[in-house]
Amino acid sequence: MINPFARLRITTRTTLVTIALIGASIAAVSAVTLFQINAEIERQTIERQNASLRTAAVVMSERYPELDVQLGPGKQVQRLTLQEVPEFDGHGMIDKVGLLTGETATVFVYEPDNGDFWRRTTNIVKPDGNRAVGTNLGKNGAVYPVITAGETYLGEATILGRDYFTVYEPIFDPAGDV
Repeated sequence: MINPFARLRITTRTTLVTIALIGASIAAVSAVTLFQINAEIERQTIERQNASLRTAAVVMSERYPELDVQLGPGKQVQRLTLQEVPEFDGHGMIDKVGLLTGETATVFVYEPDNGDFWRRTTNIVKPDGNRAVGTNLGKNGAVYPVITAGETYLGEATILGRDYFTVYEPIFDPAGDV
């Protein structure tokens, strides 16, 4: 079989190869640029989540002074410790967090009887217009095993059918239990 490329003049072949190389270069530069943009967006999102978590911890410690907030490098929340679960009388604290951060916020409480975390105060509103208080975190999601292991979860989570980029920080009792 005869190669149709071989029948073209040398200038035509050179032009086609040059166009192909330019196209490949544009594709490579575009791929690198997209990768860098995504990395920068992720960095900014994590930075914003850390600032929001720090704000939430400070607001909560103002309302509940027994909350011990330990900050690490870069003033990132390192550990939260609370003697006992307080009574959440209203949602003023969580509304203040939402106002200051522009984010959704929730405080979950672990209930050993059913082995799940339940929203006690939140600024998340269900489709019916009510706060999502009394809804569970869910044992089958990505967050549950991380939090029960005492680690911070930072990543995507589906909350009441909507996808969010989230941060969940465990609060420990003095014995070190979540």
